[in-house]
Amino acid sequence: MLNKDKIIILYEYIYGEFSGNKDFILKMTSRNNKIIENFVSSLPSNYGDNWLFNFFCFQFSKYYDKKTRFGVGKIMLNWILSVKAVKYFNDAPDEEKYWGEVFKSKFKLVNPLLKRGVFDKSYLDLERKRFYNTDLGLLHCIDLGLYDKMNKNCIFCKNRKICNGAKKII
Repeated sequence: MLNKDKIIILYEYIYGEFSGNKDFILKMTSRNNKIIENFVSSLPSNYGDNWLFNFFCFQFSKYYDKKTRFGVGKIMLNWILSVKAVKYFNDAPDEEKYWGEVFKSKFKLVNPLLKRGVFDKSYLDLERKRFYNTDLGLLHCIDLGLYDKMNKNCIFCKNRKICNGAKKII
């Protein structure tokens, strides 16, 4: 995925979550394009998807409840994305970055750039075999919700009757 696409996804997702408008779409004007291009060129060389998500949460936490001439909760793209903002975020002490974490918790934000909960069948089979036919295996399978009545490991497991009726703990 291109850096520009990641920026757009994060802005739309976070803005949509805190504003209540989950269908929010950023208008790609020439000005917004230029803001995004300048921001991408200012990114540190070692940034990753987590760094980018934390940066966005940190920036949004500074503005989301401020009353501006645009209204409360109206956050402009150029307020979030700037060269100064990147430098400020990198130099900010942990005590200040804490507010980005509070913002994440308050709006129950998860990084949309990371795939979660998508496993292929071979990975699930490896997990089922990990502690096969043991008490630890029972806990492992229940906790991860691995039971599958059509899977051969589950069919032959001594814990299948307990595992079949159990609900995921978390």
